[in-house]
Amino acid sequence: MNPESSEPSSSTPRVRAVGPPNNMAVFNCRVIVAGSAESGEFTARGGDLAGIHAQGSSQREAMQAAVSAFKAKVAQWYVRGEEIPWVEPPEQPRAGEREFYVAVHL
Repeated sequence: MNPESSEPSSSTPRVRAVGPPNNMAVFNCRVIVAGSAESGEFTARGGDLAGIHAQGSSQREAMQAAVSAFKAKVAQWYVRGEEIPWVEPPEQPRAGEREFYVAVHL
């Protein structure tokens, strides 16, 4: 920062490149979660990819398992160059469920 103004100094880089950019596949994983801390049981399912189901003793644990399953399935199709069978229209959260979007990098 320039001490005489609120503008950043032109000589100070804001981002430092650590290497050349690479092409990385990124997908939005929609996770729909149900459960409560009181019961200690959470379930998670994929909102736009069939066959993604997970359980956990916390919301985080259920989501981690669902995202791992999503990544494994999508990676298989992606590596083989196959079309990913997205659910159309995507599932919607029901009463008492919460929806999350998680960026998944392959």
